[in-house]
Amino acid sequence: MAKFKHKSGGICEVLTQSNIEALRKNPQYKEMIDKKEKTKTEENKPIEEQSSEENK
Repeated sequence: MAKFKHKSGGICEVLTQSNIEALRKNPQYKEMIDKKEKTKTEENKPIEEQSSEENK
């Protein structure tokens, strides 16, 4: 499941992978990432990727 915010302010939760991919490509929507999910994904990344993101 992913959450997206429309540029006008509305929020929607998307369950299917095909719909998630469609909204990621749509410039009207921005994906919302929870702090909990962000830390989980960062834990799974190799150390090199984490340090390169921090340097940006």
